[in-house]
Amino acid sequence: MRTGCLSPDEGRRQGGVHNEENFPTESPGAQAPTRIPLPDGDEGRPQGAGAPQGEGTQAPVRVTGRAAMVGRLKRRRDFLAAAKGQKAARRAFVLEARQRGDEEEPRFGFTVSKRVAKSAVERNRIRRRLKEAVRLTAAEQARPGHDYVVVGRRAALREPFSELTSALHGAMRQIRSDRDDARQGA
Repeated sequence: MRTGCLSPDEGRRQGGVHNEENFPTESPGAQAPTRIPLPDGDEGRPQGAGAPQGEGTQAPVRVTGRAAMVGRLKRRRDFLAAAKGQKAARRAFVLEARQRGDEEEPRFGFTVSKRVAKSAVERNRIRRRLKEAVRLTAAEQARPGHDYVVVGRRAALREPFSELTSALHGAMRQIRSDRDDARQGA
């Protein structure tokens, strides 16, 4: 005795799946349409109606003040040149500054080394906190024609943001006063 599938010939003889007698030749009759037709046109809003209350185009939002006029340092040589300038060290960062010799907008650069934080997540968090502190405070005090580099330290992760901004404010003042003292002494 054989077990398993039937051959096509055996299936036809026994009235199996391969037997053409089992397939109906006529359709079962009229079926309901699968799609319900809708009237033409869009009946969403009446013609000529304006935007709903509280929606529509908005006035553009512009950033004002000196914070919008701060450039970015991007080249390695600019970072190295700023490292040779004045420095103001704080617990959460070191601020380095140099005068470029032109009167264009001040530029800021940010760096956090792998020695400070092994994890890229932590380094980026330090960088974001320092960028925001610069945006809020130091951009007002930055002088045109100067480059500034903020070197992040690990303490920038734990330091409260208000203390971070006040430390940056103090570092900018220190660099400014050191530069003024150097001019008077020369």
